[in-house]
Amino acid sequence: MADCPPLLIVKKETIKGKEEKLAIMKAKEFGNLHGDSNDLSIVDKQVESPTTKGKSLRNKRNSKAMSSKVKCKINKRTSAIDRIWRLPLPTSYVNKADGSNILTYIRSNSNASATIFKSMQGNDTLAPYVVSFSSRGPNSITLDILKPDITAPGVNILAAWTPLNSVSQVKGDNRIVSYNMMSGTSMSCPHVSAIAAYIKSFHPTWSPAAIKSAIMTTATSMSATKNPEAEFGYGSGHINPLKVLNPGLVYDAGPIDYIRFLCGQRYSTKRLRLVTGDNSTCNATTSAKVWDLNYPSFALSTSPSQTNFTRIFNRVVTNVGTPVSTYRASVTGAPAGLRIRLNPSVLSFTSLGQTMPFTLTVEGTIDDPVVSTSLVWDDGVHQVRSPIVVFVFES
Repeated sequence: MADCPPLLIVKKETIKGKEEKLAIMKAKEFGNLHGDSNDLSIVDKQVESPTTKGKSLRNKRNSKAMSSKVKCKINKRTSAIDRIWRLPLPTSYVNKADGSNILTYIRSNSNASATIFKSMQGNDTLAPYVVSFSSRGPNSITLDILKPDITAPGVNILAAWTPLNSVSQVKGDNRIVSYNMMSGTSMSCPHVSAIAAYIKSFHPTWSPAAIKSAIMTTATSMSATKNPEAEFGYGSGHINPLKVLNPGLVYDAGPIDYIRFLCGQRYSTKRLRLVTGDNSTCNATTSAKVWDLNYPSFALSTSPSQTNFTRIFNRVVTNVGTPVSTYRASVTGAPAGLRIRLNPSVLSFTSLGQTMPFTLTVEGTIDDPVVSTSLVWDDGVHQVRSPIVVFVFES
């Protein structure tokens, strides 16, 4: 069990509806009172304050009253203060330096008190960035399929809330609300789902793969400086609903493409049919390499022993932009030692729905564990961007 983070929790005491002074307690006394843990422990210690002096805060586990201590289960990753924790009572978060100053004040003043003022709206100038608790790549099952695909709003989202749970989901918190502040994939997923439905309403014949491609290739680039894991943190970038309807080109794929991909991943016919629900089979003619799945991103894993590598990716793009258009390829910011070639490097279309194949060849060496760049197809109106990631993987 890890120590609590350097937070200060301030408990507001009321007696018969009358607000009294505030009892100040260290995080180690109050612990992890937030919606991720319902594990309230029995308190053996009295906490003295101007409003609680002489009153024991010891409560039984199932009591409706709040316990003044819970078990701390916070590790280094989840202790980052980059999201709202739903707590059963008014609280304030402070950093270690401020917390030390406050504790010094508490210890030097027998009648220490504090006030929680009305919240003020702030502007996070670093946004958008990936929150600390979000999963990171690489893809542990299929290394050469880049994951995550996309980043979407999922932190401190005001969302509908069930009346069957209290605000904090902590025993003793009986507040019922229609909306609550939520964070997680459960919040980012609805944003992406809604945008996918939005695309489908304008393009009812598009496949799921085409919709996914439109979302990924129009995403806004994110900063590797703010997100050290780079594409393994944010994928293709931050979703941009203003561009998804008109991506220019899409990387389309159908059921047969994924059947060939799964067969290439050594699926047996029995396992394949569990996925497809039909009579599909895996054999030499239905097997394809992972690098040939028509995916809107490119990932290549290498081993520490590989001093030089060459890999060819086969792709096909479909014109959904301007009927007569010419796209030119560019690779931005290719790291030293990495050579990327496109064949052809110019794609000329004469009609909507027309498809054109190309190959992308990645070769060379890398000095860092992970390097990345981007392929952009540009016709002067549309910029169809796909991340390219090469990384060293030690099994």
